[in-house]
Amino acid sequence: MDRLRKQLFQIFIWKRKIDIYELIPKIDFDLFKILKSLKSFNYRKALQIYKDKTSIIKKINLNKITCSTCNGRGYVFDKFFENIYKQFKEIYKNRPVNLPEFDQGSILEDDVIKRVEFIYERGDLLNSDILVIGDDDLISIALGLTKLPKKIYVLEIDKRIINYIETYTNKLNLPIKTLKYDARNSLPKELINRFDIFITDPPETLKALKIFLSRGIKSLKKQGSGYFGLTTIEASLNKWLEIERFITDKGFVITDIKRNFSVYPLSPNDKEWEYYYPTIPVFKKIGKPKIRNWYHSSFIRIEKIKNIKIKNVQYKTKPRDFYVDKENLFTPVVEDYKNLESFS
Repeated sequence: MDRLRKQLFQIFIWKRKIDIYELIPKIDFDLFKILKSLKSFNYRKALQIYKDKTSIIKKINLNKITCSTCNGRGYVFDKFFENIYKQFKEIYKNRPVNLPEFDQGSILEDDVIKRVEFIYERGDLLNSDILVIGDDDLISIALGLTKLPKKIYVLEIDKRIINYIETYTNKLNLPIKTLKYDARNSLPKELINRFDIFITDPPETLKALKIFLSRGIKSLKKQGSGYFGLTTIEASLNKWLEIERFITDKGFVITDIKRNFSVYPLSPNDKEWEYYYPTIPVFKKIGKPKIRNWYHSSFIRIEKIKNIKIKNVQYKTKPRDFYVDKENLFTPVVEDYKNLESFS
């Protein structure tokens, strides 16, 4: 029995009836494989295969072997970061609504601060020049609130987000500079080899992942680190392999993979997204989720070991090919991308 089926058995032995959206975060495979395995999974047959282990497995509660205090993230707030969280939460609640045209999605506000804590712990925050490529989550503001980075530079395609960041940059005197930027364009020359770290959450097509990462890599000094989010929901392990090869070929090593470190909640306030629900492939296939917090993403840290030249060219990739591929079952299939021009 393969690993995915073992995971299913370990879950079903505790809870036979489980919402599929509750199941997804517990299994580290893409949705295609999960649905295929669920269709053919035979619980009674599994009981026979593992009949000599069943009594042991029944003693292990998967819901209790991860930290309940930190929701399995491994990070909690001390007094300093609790104060940052309180400030950030007030700013975050009025951020611009996410737009499917840009494949936008925002993680929970406390997860943003936990990302900042992780970056601080790894020694990448203090007195650093930081590049954020795409900032749906407003992590630039969270970083700025700590007063620890030297400079934060945000590249963002959506002028609504730029305006929002600039409002709080001016109001709170944060060390942030913004630039309207489409990652398909080459990185501005003045930003090449300038930063200590980059942070990005690319769309999960292979094209977009490589383009966003290449921009970040190109921006780093001789030594530097990068942080990015990646799911197993819309990125198969084959896609992970391609990205890992891309990273190592560019002279980087993966130092950390924080599994299920961030949650993209289904927000009832995102009115524009509700319009696109009928265009989301998985909703048509298995129905709309009843729970908010089911779409989890891992947070990955990479570090430069060798200086290897990387191209800085423009890519004439069409928006649909940039944002959607066959594995993106949770990404709305937007037929009309004219809104890209009005918001960018």
